[in-house]
Amino acid sequence: MEKSKITVPSGIRFMSEWKDFIIPDYPCIIDKKIPGCGFTEYCLTNSENVILCSPRKLLLRNKEKQHLGEVLYVNNSLDQDETTDKDLEKFNRSSGIVPTKLTDITPEATQIEIIENLKNLINTYSLNRRLSGFPVKIIVTYDSFRIVKETLGDRIKDFRIVIDEFQSIFTDSRFKSDTELSFMYHIQDLQKVCYVSATPMIDEYLEQLDEFRNLPYFELDWESEDPCRVLKPDLKVRTCKSVNEPAYKIIKEYLDGNFESMSFRDDQGNVQTIESKEVCFFVNSVNNITGIINHMKLTPDQCNILVADTPDNKNRIKKRLGRKWDIGKVPLNGQPHKMFTFCTRTVYLGADFYSTNARTIVISDANVETLSVDISLDLPQILGRQRNNENPWKNRAEFYYKTSKRLLTKEEFDKYIELKIRKTNELLSTYDTTEFKHTLTEKYKKDTNASNYKDDYVSINEHSGRDMFPELNRLVLISEQRAFDIQQIDYKDRFSVFNTLVKNGLINKGSEISRFIEDF
Repeated sequence: MEKSKITVPSGIRFMSEWKDFIIPDYPCIIDKKIPGCGFTEYCLTNSENVILCSPRKLLLRNKEKQHLGEVLYVNNSLDQDETTDKDLEKFNRSSGIVPTKLTDITPEATQIEIIENLKNLINTYSLNRRLSGFPVKIIVTYDSFRIVKETLGDRIKDFRIVIDEFQSIFTDSRFKSDTELSFMYHIQDLQKVCYVSATPMIDEYLEQLDEFRNLPYFELDWESEDPCRVLKPDLKVRTCKSVNEPAYKIIKEYLDGNFESMSFRDDQGNVQTIESKEVCFFVNSVNNITGIINHMKLTPDQCNILVADTPDNKNRIKKRLGRKWDIGKVPLNGQPHKMFTFCTRTVYLGADFYSTNARTIVISDANVETLSVDISLDLPQILGRQRNNENPWKNRAEFYYKTSKRLLTKEEFDKYIELKIRKTNELLSTYDTTEFKHTLTEKYKKDTNASNYKDDYVSINEHSGRDMFPELNRLVLISEQRAFDIQQIDYKDRFSVFNTLVKNGLINKGSEISRFIEDF
């Protein structure tokens, strides 16, 4: 994969300040390099017609509130965000239990009515924007992009399609692969498509897919013209015996009034001291969040719970915490923040926090796949969530982790993958030779829904414009490879974690060695 650098001129801090920047009019990948550079804001405020596709509803709701009346959020109630939290009780890969889709229980007439209402909304908004002389700005989840595409028809060629945080196409595919495959299909015939992320999927995975292998790849270079523009993160890294222990300790300190403080010199040269009275915890489990809150006897006025906004999560929170509890919202700039904010992976991508004093605490357990933080993809995103420059902890975080104890060798994993690929090829070969293709396809579809790729990678393609047919789902294969690399390589031991952090530029090698010696 060939990469080219685009040098960001000196003096530019946010993309909207760069008046000469132009996104190419052909499919490409843009690596922003740093979260919080305002690329999304640039897309929503420039003079182009833009369709911004995001993997998370929470991000879109946040952007809609920041641009009320200017952007159209195609809010489809049939979309499912719930799998992004991936609690084990909701998704047990070994047993083949998969979350129930809303579309499985929603009457077809209701689904048609919802989609028609959305199409009318899109047409009305687009017409009003054009008559007023303003560009059309549509924001939509990956799930519902097809509705926008069908509604616009040939008009879609006049739009820039921005795929925000596109690495989610890979990372989410183990839990909702049909959605990701459908999205990829609907994107393929479009030209003005830009895949954007500050943490793109690692090259070795992109190379395995025809859709990405030969795409032009551009990296934004923020350092050449202005080295001081990019602040290196200050990350404190600690192991822990229990993933909840660090949360218990920090919460108790804050409840007792023992706040962390920081001194700095202001513009006039005077030394100022500020206390952190807010903490933002990132832990990818609704169960852990409710467990921490119950253990510490916290109250709703002390906590903001930011998880996937689904009926299941709402019911679980109320059942475990009480009827007064509910899923919260990301405060807009200037709005008050609660003392403790708890976030799952739903919030990792794109949500903007504007606290003036919040600390960031990241908790990861490599022994439970759903609780492990991807050091290369998740951690940089989390470090970019605090956006307020007044916050002295904006660029700081504390990372608590448990290393993996269930070691699987690379040879054992490769044999496991080879077996699943062999089974997949055998099933596809059977399909090619049978005269009862439709019957066999229905059988494969039923088996896939029941096992969720536990034994093979057979997927049913229903988006090609012809009769559905089985094929190898390479997205699921790649996501399994990534999951192995996270658990068995990145978190193999403390030194593996350290090397991964250094490789991704998340810690300064010298300072971390000093901390290690001090601890020892």
